[in-house]
Amino acid sequence: EDVVNTGLELFDNGNYKEALAKFDAAAGMGPTDEEKRAVYYNRACAYVKLGQFEPACSDLKLAVNECELQLSTLLKDPDLEVLRESAVFDDLYKELKGGGLTINDESNIKIRTELKAPFRLARLFTFGSFLTGSSLGLLVTVTQLIGGIGGAPGAPDLFQSVRNFVINLVCVVAFGAIVRWDLQNRKKEEDQMRKAEEMGSLLVKRGKTTVPLSRLRLSNRPIIIAGNKKHVQEQMRLAKDKYKSDLIDRGVLMIGVVWGADDVKASMTSSEDDKFDPFLQEKLRKKRMKDLKKELNPNAGAMEASPSPSTTAPVQTLPPATSEGGQLQLEAVGQEKWQQFVIEQLEGKTEDTKQPVYISLALDGTVRNSGAGAPPWELLLTQMSPLDSTMTKIFQT
Repeated sequence: EDVVNTGLELFDNGNYKEALAKFDAAAGMGPTDEEKRAVYYNRACAYVKLGQFEPACSDLKLAVNECELQLSTLLKDPDLEVLRESAVFDDLYKELKGGGLTINDESNIKIRTELKAPFRLARLFTFGSFLTGSSLGLLVTVTQLIGGIGGAPGAPDLFQSVRNFVINLVCVVAFGAIVRWDLQNRKKEEDQMRKAEEMGSLLVKRGKTTVPLSRLRLSNRPIIIAGNKKHVQEQMRLAKDKYKSDLIDRGVLMIGVVWGADDVKASMTSSEDDKFDPFLQEKLRKKRMKDLKKELNPNAGAMEASPSPSTTAPVQTLPPATSEGGQLQLEAVGQEKWQQFVIEQLEGKTEDTKQPVYISLALDGTVRNSGAGAPPWELLLTQMSPLDSTMTKIFQT
């Protein structure tokens, strides 16, 4: 424990090589499972600061996959900004618990779908068994009913056969309806997961950094606003003016899609967008650091693997909305692809494909809500719990 604390002090002071040596030493001292999580994570941060991405990825896989570190932690930590911006992180992300999936990996899509409805498999097995039993019973009662009507020797009482037939028929219809409903919902959710993977390849940009939309999963809830440029700008301005703190608490990021525009004409950036309240930024940064420490090691004091502010020059990245001090806006890169996605998403919901529309995404990247017109901000906000709430941590919606 003392060795790790010394390493953290060295890390805070920018002495990353010395900190790495301390974390290496701690790893060889037979740490407990809880201490391993802190050691692996902090050592990974030191590796990143030294530009050694390969061992950093190895430690992060151990921390997340074996020591139960929350994936959202390394998506938020500013000490891992450089790693998140690299191509290496895309491969790492797919290997982490709760990380990204490829659209061609049908088995993973099915697993991810079942995780959203953990009791469905049990329901299908239970009611499927009931359906099979009642179907066999119906087949038997049909033969008995035919025998009773024809006066076959030894046939059961006709009234009893009719009653058994009705009971089994009702069971078949009821259990069949339940099984069919579950199967239809599963197919619908699998389709949603496929769409989420497709839209995850769309690109967004903040400053000079461009990343796939999937990089925002588990840390942000994007809301896509589509329409002419005036409409998009007005809605973004309205959201910032009236709901800024609520949007920050819920990790909302707005993405503008301008009908018929390319990336240059659709750009929403201005010098005004780059301004923020430094007091609010510092307040949110401290809150985020406190949450990260609690998440890493809620029962320990000195052993908490706390991420530290970087002592080097800041690197532009796409962290959660809460770390941007209220800057809630991203650029959609590749407007043509974004426009096509929006049109496909709203197919059948509106006849005019050029009217204003909105699409709200959940933390897992699936579509939460969509429709024509301006985003109903108050309704959307009531459907989202704050990022630090128990509801969000459990259901990741």
